[in-house]
Amino acid sequence: MYATLFDRGYLLRGLAMLDSLLAESSSAEVTVLALDWETFEFLTEEFRNQRVYPLTLNDLTSETLWSARQSRSYRDFCWTLSSVLCHQLLRDNTEVIYLDADICFFNNPDELLNLCRSGQVAAVPHGFPNRLKSSEVNGIYNVQWVYFAGNEGTSACQRWAEQCLDRCELAPEEGIVGDQKYLDEWPDLYPSFISLDHCGAGVAPWNHEIREPRQLDGRWVVRTEENMVFYHFHGLTISHDGSVVLSGPTYSEVKPFPIELYEEYLRRLSANWTRVRHLVPEPDPKTWHIARSRAESLRAMLRRFR
Repeated sequence: MYATLFDRGYLLRGLAMLDSLLAESSSAEVTVLALDWETFEFLTEEFRNQRVYPLTLNDLTSETLWSARQSRSYRDFCWTLSSVLCHQLLRDNTEVIYLDADICFFNNPDELLNLCRSGQVAAVPHGFPNRLKSSEVNGIYNVQWVYFAGNEGTSACQRWAEQCLDRCELAPEEGIVGDQKYLDEWPDLYPSFISLDHCGAGVAPWNHEIREPRQLDGRWVVRTEENMVFYHFHGLTISHDGSVVLSGPTYSEVKPFPIELYEEYLRRLSANWTRVRHLVPEPDPKTWHIARSRAESLRAMLRRFR
């Protein structure tokens, strides 16, 4: 069972992720924790009998979750929910894979599942290039694909939920980075832990310069010519005027972002816009345009002078 969560502010991204997963895997089933009533109602109607099972916050049975909601910012509360959702789903499922809503699948994830199933706990490293290694202060692993199964997976997930319910803010100086930094201890605590080092898993803005996603014979691959299973579109924003920022400028200092890949993702986002335009913050896709970063503008100016 896959699991994810989002509200209507992330609805376009969540739909793109669900559509891509269901298209690439005929056996995938997904539980979605809808963080507002509008999202729950839409998903319930849209995915009726289509392997997607919406839940509301009221469906979570954690006894301490409500006190966390009262004392935390909305962002910190959302970070808390990934572990709590997985822990609850493990009661009725033999395995649970948590997914971030802003990833998108471009190939079948079954090869990643098979790697995970050689253990009982798994996560995907950020895979930073050497110049960004200092960013590991935010966590060696990224909470974008997290796998649990068996007794050890259940124990790991329970500990993770307890840690997140205790603290889930952004305090890297204290070793707390939402729900993410807790994953650093997993290789030492759990003998069955699997680090998903597959080059096509968790391709993202922070590692695109070394993973080198590209199209080959109509499919997306990475530098090793392995399938790019999913890309994490972290940091992509669409402003009210339609300008699209792909991610933080630090990640494109060495190599520009793969524009064709982002254009394909934007097409996937826009495909659902008409149906949810009354719910989502993004403007009409006809206004969307990729904004140049300062570095890209400078490079273009230098090319003109040459």
